[in-house]
Order: sequence, then C-alpha cells, then structure tokens
Amino acid sequence: MERRGLPLSVPPRGRTIRIMKFTRRASRWIAVVLVASALAAVCALSASGVASAHANLDRAEPAPGSTLPTSPRVVRIWFTEPLLASASGIEVLNTTGRRVDLADSKVDIGSPTSMSVSLPALLDGTYTVAWHNTSSADGHPLRNTYAFTVGVGTPGASAASGTTAAVSGVSAFDPFVRWIVLAGLLVALGVEWFALVVLPPTLAQRELRGVTVEIDRRIVGGALAMFAIGSLIHLGLQLQNGSGIVALLTEGRWGQMWLLRAVLVALAAATWLRSRGQPRWRRATFVLLALAASTLAFASHAAGLRDLEVPAVANDIIHTVAAGIWVGGLVALLAVIRTARPLADARRRALLATITQRFSPLAMLATAALLITGTYATWIEVASRSAFATPYGYAVAAKVILYAALIAVAATNLLWITRRLHDHPRTPRLLAATVTTEVALVLVALLAAGFLTSLEPARSAFGQGARRAEVTTGPLHVRLALTPGSLGANRIEVRVDNNGRALPEAVSSVTLRAQYSGADLGAQDIELRRDASGAYVADGVVLSLQGGWQFDVGVSSPGVFDTQAGMRLPIAPAGEIGIALPQQSTALLASGWQVVLLALAVLVVAEVFWKSTRSGQIANWSGT
Repeated sequence: MERRGLPLSVPPRGRTIRIMKFTRRASRWIAVVLVASALAAVCALSASGVASAHANLDRAEPAPGSTLPTSPRVVRIWFTEPLLASASGIEVLNTTGRRVDLADSKVDIGSPTSMSVSLPALLDGTYTVAWHNTSSADGHPLRNTYAFTVGVGTPGASAASGTTAAVSGVSAFDPFVRWIVLAGLLVALGVEWFALVVLPPTLAQRELRGVTVEIDRRIVGGALAMFAIGSLIHLGLQLQNGSGIVALLTEGRWGQMWLLRAVLVALAAATWLRSRGQPRWRRATFVLLALAASTLAFASHAAGLRDLEVPAVANDIIHTVAAGIWVGGLVALLAVIRTARPLADARRRALLATITQRFSPLAMLATAALLITGTYATWIEVASRSAFATPYGYAVAAKVILYAALIAVAATNLLWITRRLHDHPRTPRLLAATVTTEVALVLVALLAAGFLTSLEPARSAFGQGARRAEVTTGPLHVRLALTPGSLGANRIEVRVDNNGRALPEAVSSVTLRAQYSGADLGAQDIELRRDASGAYVADGVVLSLQGGWQFDVGVSSPGVFDTQAGMRLPIAPAGEIGIALPQQSTALLASGWQVVLLALAVLVVAEVFWKSTRSGQIANWSGT
C-alpha cells in the first residue's frame, strides 16, 4: 500500500537497479576528477622544487648579529622559497638611516631563493639590513631587518637579531577576498555537479514522473560573477607589493596559476551559457571548474613545502574539489527544497525523500575526504599541539568548531527530520531550515579557510617572537620571556608575583643565572633592572650556543623564604625558528594511509547505500 502518494517502503527492483547504476556513474565521475587532479599535481610539481611556505629568511652573509673585522663586499640572503624578482630587494642602512649599499639588489637567476646587494668599503659601526620579498610560490610578501657590525662593537638587542618575526605584507582585506574567490568557485562547482549527477536521476523515478524541477541559473551565474570580482580584487592587492602586472602574471607561480584559473573559469562560463538542459556541456563546465579549483593548490602553503610538495598539493586538490562538491551540493539541495514548494504535498515530500537519498551517500564520501585530507594538512602545517597557539592555529580551531556544529545539524537531519518526511507535513519546512543553517555555517567555514590561506602556517610561525617559561614555587609565580630566543643578543624579562601581588620594589631582589645545558661551561650571572611595569629586564644578553639553556631565577623578598626557580628554554640558530617538517618518508607513508582510508570510506558508503536501497529506507546525511 501507499501513504499519501509516496512509494512503498520496499522500492521496485527496477528502481534499485537504477539507483545502483547512478551511484556507480557518480562515483566514476568523482574518481576521474580527483585522480586526474592528483596526477596533474604530481606531473607539474615533479619538474620543479620549492621551499617552505612564505619566503622566510634561511641564512645570510654576513649573519644576523655578527661582528666582522673588515667590511664585507656583498650582503647575500637565502630564503626558504623562490622569490619574485620584481617585488624583492635589499637595502643596507647606517645608524642614521642613510642607505649605504650600491643599489644593485637582485635575485640570483641561477638560485632564485637568494638575493644580494653590493657594498662599498664600510666604516666601522653597526649596519641594518632591510629586506623585503614576495614568494613566487604562494604570492605572500614579507619584510624584516637584521643588523651586523663592522669593527669592534656589539649591536644592540633590537638590531642584532635576525630572527624576530618577519612582518607580513598581506593586506587586512586578503582573507575576505580569498573567501569571495573560494565561495564563488566552489559553489559554482558543486551546483553543476549536483545538477549533473543528482537531480536528473531523481526526476527519472516512476513516482516523480511529470515533475519538473530546475536549479535557478542565477545561482551559478552569481557565483561565477563573485569569483571574477574577487579574483580581480586579489590581483590588485598583489600588485601593491611593487611588481608590475606582466611580471606578476608571468614570473611567479601565484600569477601563473591566477592566469590559468581565470582562463579555465572563462571557458567554464562559456560552456555553462550553452548548457541549458544539455548534459554534454554541463559535464564540460564541471570538469573545467574542477580543474580551476585544483589550481588553488599550486599557489597555496602546500606548494611551498620542502620535499613534500607532491603529496601536500595532491592532498589540497582532493580537499578543494571535495569541498566544492559538499558546499555547492548543499546550496543546490537548498535551491531544490525551495523550488519544490509549489508542488502538491505528497509529490513534494516524495521528491525530497528521493533526492536526499541520492545526495546523502556522495555527500558522506565528500565529507570523509574532507576529514581525512584536512587532518593530513593540519599535521603538516601545524605539526604540534603547542603550535595551535598561533593565528593559524586559532583559524584551524575555528574551522574545527564550525565543522562540529555542521555535524550536529546533520545529525538532527539524519536521526529525526528525514525519517519523518513520510508522515509529517511540516517536515519539509524543518528540512529547509536545517539545510539553510548548514549553508550558513559552511560559508563561515570558508571564511576561516580564507584566513588559513592568508596566514603563515603554524609550524613556521611558532616560536617567532619571545620564548616563554613559567613556574610556581610556594606563593611565588615566576615568568621568564626570552626575545627572540635565538643566537645573538636577546632581551630577557622576568616577572614575579606573590599570591598575585607584585613584589615590593624597595625590599625585593631578583637575580638570574644562565648556563648552557649541553656542556659544563660554567654559569653566566645576568644583571637585571626593574622597569616601570615591575618587570626585571636585561637587554643585549648574548647567547652564543644553540640548544638547551638553564635559567635559574633567585627571589628574595620579605614574607617569603629565599626561592630559586629553574626553567629550561631552547635557543635556536638564526633563521631556524619554527617546527621542522616531517621526514619525506613519513609524509609519504601518511599519504598511503590516506588512500587506504578513502578507499574504506568508499566501501562503507557503498555498503550503507546498498542496504538502504534494498530495504527501502532512506540513509540520509543531509549534505554533511
């Protein structure tokens, strides 16, 4: 029997066969695009090598904080990524700020990760090297300074170190512009996928014969326009780094990928305009948009990883295409729910039950791909639990929280709403509300992704600035900050409080002793002075050995016993602040496990879908 015109709980055999054919056809489409994209990544990247994300200072001659007996002839700096020559340069300044180099700064043609500038014979004194660059891999600009001394003398703490955090030249609008580009491209990609592989087989079902539902073409048109506007604004922001438009679009990978992406989307727009009801043109549109989305990975943080660029970029491509299927699929599902409002109640609920049944397994597969590839990217780019305490780490945490919220909304659909589509006339309205919530959450998650692509990865940003340690002993709480925590001159700041109250200045004393932990070389007593904020500080403390250092703070104050608090901090070489990348063999092994997990996800989804079609039950995940 039927209830309110809906199909029997056990579908006809022909319907089951059609569903399984649809699943195989859709799976082949996804597999072809993802595998082709991954192969493209391997082929393109195997011919070129790049370094770690953002072109950070690797080493320099003269070295940061060094003292030279005679004037050097040239300043040469090596960076962790190839540089865009037209937007990179070095200046050498004396203590009055006057430029003293020969103004011939250039990027080495044979080694694009280094640039140099010539010097005349310099007088004794301290000189500041001011450099700026733009990575040709990901287009991110950086600038920083360091100092060296000619003749007798030691630079001050602020000048001697070359390992303070480099200042990013990325505009404050950059994350929002990237969000516009991502949202426009991924929505267009996913809507075309939905209209190609989900909607037509749904409307071909026997119980839906005569029903005509189309996705409003203004959605894809608006998404493509959104992408075009965002891309042009992004290009304008990049031009502010000092490069000409021709050099920007031809010299570096960021510009080359921008140009290729623009061409692919323009072709996709042309095929989309011709695709009205024609699957051939719709397939071409989907493939072109998938290829355009894949180009984002070639100018991302993943494209700037030493020795790991092939698996990392392939991972990013899968993540991006899966995100498009998920995001755009949700938008298309919401459009169908709203378009179906004029239908009779029985037909409307039959349509929603069937289309969610078809969309759910593929959305589950896309979600599994996002989870697996996102975990891999987090392992590479964050690398340590401590590194979550960086702007990049905060953005990752925000994205995880949003994803958890999406899972909660999806669980509501799965366990309650979709099971009542047959029986409750208000269920379609509830489904529309929850899918609308999912679309809103996923668009906010894309904004978090925009911030992630703008920020320096946590593994390289972690440790920049001060190194900190703290210890509580009795009523005293002792905190020590070492800036920048690298070889050369450092600033040390010690703060002590007694049960939350500052120590009385007149009757308290704080001493500090530093000792290298790698060998018995004796201890160094460091004289501290109390500043206006109540901190005990020492400037220009030169630490000349890399590795672990033991810092012992002695506190003497009325009302407490004389106390010793010991803390251990690592001292890094110049240019090596951050967390090392995993070994290449480890990363490749992790990539292999990714493939295994994705294959298991395919098998699990296929098994769930097979059982649901045989029993007639709707195994629904509502897009998440």
